[in-house]
Amino acid sequence: MPTVKLEIGNGLPGGVSFEVTLTLEEPGNRVTGEGTITQAVNPPTDVHTYLSGTVTRVDLTDINRPILVATLTGYENLPASPPSKVNVKDFKVYDTNNHLEASYSFLRPGNGDQDWQPVGPVAVRVISSTPQPLAQ
Repeated sequence: MPTVKLEIGNGLPGGVSFEVTLTLEEPGNRVTGEGTITQAVNPPTDVHTYLSGTVTRVDLTDINRPILVATLTGYENLPASPPSKVNVKDFKVYDTNNHLEASYSFLRPGNGDQDWQPVGPVAVRVISSTPQPLAQ
């Protein structure tokens, strides 16, 4: 099963950083993994999430190549599905002009269930992948 470790964020001081490890379950299009969202603010942000979702192939005729779009939801606890509480939503990793970008919203800890912080689109850097990158 291919596994990829990603670093998501703009790298700016005080910016949100999301480190993710994803595994593509074969055969099929199911993706699972986990990640940690951090931000150096007061109080510091530290959100751990268990991710579950799918990868979809999109054929784009105007650029003459397919792209893959991963769409995931993050949960506070295992199993990564309801009734576990959602803490990351609308998480998408996608290929734009041969580089990866991501967008997502995360639930800020300690502020109830309504303080969703949107992030993105931001750059995605592949830290490692085995046996092949997710975007191939």
